[in-house]
Amino acid sequence: MTETFRGRWKITVIGKEAGFDQRFVITGSDASDGDYTDTIGSSVIVDGNASWQIQIQHNDGSGWTDSLMRRTN
Repeated sequence: MTETFRGRWKITVIGKEAGFDQRFVITGSDASDGDYTDTIGSSVIVDGNASWQIQIQHNDGSGWTDSLMRRTN
């Protein structure tokens, strides 16, 4: 599931709940599109006048796959 946002946000990795690689992917932003690692404490500022999307992914050894996620607030 992809979540859509609008405006300026700071995305920070606050935890990891898997034994395999994870990342988040930003698309549609003004200048922050890309893949970001699962390093706890890492952050990125995302700005988008139009809507932009974030997708959490994991790699269990068979390639990157979209993870299930839900908005909590």
